[in-house]
Amino acid sequence: MIPSRVAVNAAASTPPDVGALVEGRYVLEALLGEGTFGGVWRARDERLAGRPVAVKFLKVEFIEHAGAIARFEAEATALAQLPHPNIVGVLDRGVWKHQRYIVMELVDGRTLAAWIEDHRADATAPDLAAAFGLFDQLCAGIEAAHAVRTPGPIVHRDLKPENVLVRPLPSGELGVKVLDFGIAQLGQRSGTRSG
Repeated sequence: MIPSRVAVNAAASTPPDVGALVEGRYVLEALLGEGTFGGVWRARDERLAGRPVAVKFLKVEFIEHAGAIARFEAEATALAQLPHPNIVGVLDRGVWKHQRYIVMELVDGRTLAAWIEDHRADATAPDLAAAFGLFDQLCAGIEAAHAVRTPGPIVHRDLKPENVLVRPLPSGELGVKVLDFGIAQLGQRSGTRSG
């Protein structure tokens, strides 16, 4: 179990803020959300014409916790091995002011949970063809993760509607991106057991 508080280097005790320039490249614009281990920021890549990106930081309270660092690094490693249209892509990673970060493609959309809830609130069933299309894309992304040869299959272990983004595609159809491989199992299982 990860302790709630960990001794933190004083120089790193301040989390990132709006306008911060990470590694002379990524300008933080807005906090998009926070999870157990990290916060995700909308940012722009100044080296590539201001391209929008997402930057995920390991939370300050975990910067000296080996288990949290290993999970965070495993997420970047997993995403780097999954160049698939239905899985969020990783672009960069590093350490800035003692905080580990991962730069990912920014996916504008909403969670599958929100998409489902919108249909519940309207008391309407989603279009069956659209629902099948989303499910097929979700399965294609997960199949790609399970097909990784080195270090072996990647198992997400936290697949839920909140970790799936739905977005409109240029074709007018809906597209899916699977997010948050933070507790993924890479290769042979060693960190968990059945039951």
